[in-house]
Amino acid sequence: MKIPLAWLQDWIPVPLDAHETARRLTLAGLEVESIDIVGGRFRGVVIGRILSVGPVPGADKLRLCRVDAGSGEIPVVCGAPNVRDGILVPVALEGAELPGNMKIRRTVIRNAESAGMICSARELGLGDDHSGILVLDDPSLRPGDAFTDREGNDFIFDINVTPNRPDCLCVRGIAREVALLHGCALRSPETVKPVDAAGGPVDIRIEDPDGCSRYTARRLKDIRIGPSPEWIRKRIEAAGMHAINNIVDITNYVMLETGQPLHAFDADLLDGGRIIVRRAGEIRQFTTLDGQERRLSAEDLLICDGARPVALAGIMGGRNSEVSEGTRRILLESAHFDPMTIRRTVKRIGISSEASIRMEKGVDPSGTRDALERAIAIMVELSGGCPDSGVTDVVARPIRPVRISLRPQRIRRVLGAEIPHADILRILSGLGMTVEGTDPVEVTVPTRRPDVTGEIDLIEEVVRHFGYDRIEPSASTTGPTAVHSNREDEFIERLRDILSGMGFTEVFNNSMVDRQSTDLFFAPVPAVPVRNPLSPETAFLRTALMPGLMESVRWNQNRSVFDLRLFEIGRVFEHRGEGLPEERVRVAGVISESARQKGYWKSRSPRPDWYAVKGTLEALAEALHLKETAFRPSPGRGWVPGTAAVFEAGGKRIGSFGEADPSVRAACDVSERVFGFELDGSALLECLPQSPVVRPVPRYPAVRRDLALVVDAGVPVGSIQQTLLLNGGGLLVSADLFDLYQGKQIPAGRKSLAFTLAFLSPERTLTDADVDPLMNGIIRCLESVHGASLRS
Repeated sequence: MKIPLAWLQDWIPVPLDAHETARRLTLAGLEVESIDIVGGRFRGVVIGRILSVGPVPGADKLRLCRVDAGSGEIPVVCGAPNVRDGILVPVALEGAELPGNMKIRRTVIRNAESAGMICSARELGLGDDHSGILVLDDPSLRPGDAFTDREGNDFIFDINVTPNRPDCLCVRGIAREVALLHGCALRSPETVKPVDAAGGPVDIRIEDPDGCSRYTARRLKDIRIGPSPEWIRKRIEAAGMHAINNIVDITNYVMLETGQPLHAFDADLLDGGRIIVRRAGEIRQFTTLDGQERRLSAEDLLICDGARPVALAGIMGGRNSEVSEGTRRILLESAHFDPMTIRRTVKRIGISSEASIRMEKGVDPSGTRDALERAIAIMVELSGGCPDSGVTDVVARPIRPVRISLRPQRIRRVLGAEIPHADILRILSGLGMTVEGTDPVEVTVPTRRPDVTGEIDLIEEVVRHFGYDRIEPSASTTGPTAVHSNREDEFIERLRDILSGMGFTEVFNNSMVDRQSTDLFFAPVPAVPVRNPLSPETAFLRTALMPGLMESVRWNQNRSVFDLRLFEIGRVFEHRGEGLPEERVRVAGVISESARQKGYWKSRSPRPDWYAVKGTLEALAEALHLKETAFRPSPGRGWVPGTAAVFEAGGKRIGSFGEADPSVRAACDVSERVFGFELDGSALLECLPQSPVVRPVPRYPAVRRDLALVVDAGVPVGSIQQTLLLNGGGLLVSADLFDLYQGKQIPAGRKSLAFTLAFLSPERTLTDADVDPLMNGIIRCLESVHGASLRS
């Protein structure tokens, strides 16, 4: 927010030094990002009166002006739209120097001689307005007099106001902080309240108290629309706004001064002269002041008259009730609207204004009347109008000040330092809070401070004005604060450590994707569309992590980076009808194959395959101490048929893996083969044991037996391993496959499997007499369950 120092000085009774004030504000949490100096940085500029305005041959937008510059009449070519004869203007003569190292010289433009330049406010460094030349309205000025910035240099503070401090989005809010930092009282400009007129009150009806808690209004008649005086124009332009006319400029001036947005309606354009605050409901379109037709939703908040909407509440007025040169009666609005309602509309429609910036952060519900009366007083003085009604103040939902108890000993515990009680009272009182009692101190927080809701917030206010630099280092006297661990966060960090230890590199992909990416892998689910996406490539929230990993593979392979092992842990989203989408944590990984194998001095590196992914999942299960894991073939979208499989733990499906289908690789523009997996992190966490079971190192040797079987080719190896382990009498600790054969000695449609079985007892060394009965039982079970036979 931009604030002129001269404007701040109106509220502070002691002289302010720009750089010292900026330093103190920054230390108090209101960072002054820059200080700009305006005014007084030109020479050779005089007062001139335009005597006549004529055309420039061959130039539609240029005018040849004859200007009385005091020492004589000179020609000046000007292209400003507001140039006309009879007005007083600043004229830079030949040899004049302007801000930005600009020097004026006599020149010829389109065969027309120009002996100087008629200046705008921006060209003189007096503001940002460059829409036209600067018109001087002081009748005491004479042509030829030196033009100077009569207010001298001014400093413009650009302050970074944090979102939780809406009270500081105005001169008064910053002045309150400055006054306290300088140890003086805040000085308020005097407001002359106009006498109430005999007219009746404004007809106001608030149909939605949740959207509008308070609405204050008053009518003004016999006004004259015209340009604002120079002092108002200069201040609002220095604050980054443009001057329009006296009525609109006054509403902006008071908003910048008090933080309360105001809006003026042409009262003669309001049907029935009434105001109704309501949701849009069935109304679907509305044209705002900027001429844009806005599409509305049923939840948008509107200001309506007796027949139609006339403003988007808290954001922008309507073209159909705009104040124009012919306006003679206005209705002035000052209201408090629900910040969330305003913010939703702003984000959905894509419209923002100085008013909406303040409304969506939260203005003071208790300040609507004061701001209205301040604006009315200035309007009566500058526009010649008079009140046409009393002040109508409708409170639909009272918002009351918060009362908080502050314990001095709590301040000591938090800060580790003693702050004098007198300073605590001085600081809180200086911030406009009502203070009662001593221990505890009962503090009533004004409604303009929605960020102060608890004792810790009061402590923050005290210490930032007392000075962080005044807190001396000391040993902590408080015990450690209990921190409740988040099991999901800890689990995610554990997954990162495990996968990184396996040689995988973590990547982070955008959670917003295009439509195609939502359908590449797994069964299609309803995708969540993004409102106002930046591009079609970010129009939906992702439903899987694998498409993003395929994009990472493509990006690397296009740069000749192969042999990739990447993983990502993130959230996916699924549309669930009304309300927010369902979010689930997923973990996914890919292993890409290189067309050119990396050579070593003795051998070549193994090429990754389906078993590399399966081995990764087995190692992950072992590191997580998962029980009853299994792999089962299962067709899956996005995987090559025959490679798609599911990973289970504890009887629950955890995820799937396989080789990326060629059609998927083509869609992602990936040339090399890719193997991947994607697991449901939430399901994986549910299967995680609370604590792993630790067993001692075996004291006795294991007895190992080899077993060769012939089974049907379609029998999964995993089911045979499961049968072996279930029938090992509690002594079979492993059953590892070491050979698979199909050939001449094996009948067609059959395969040979060879396992190494390890039997182990924690109590004694096993003998053949212990193992032989177990082997016989295992063989009988395999024959009956799987139709297996011993290979001869």
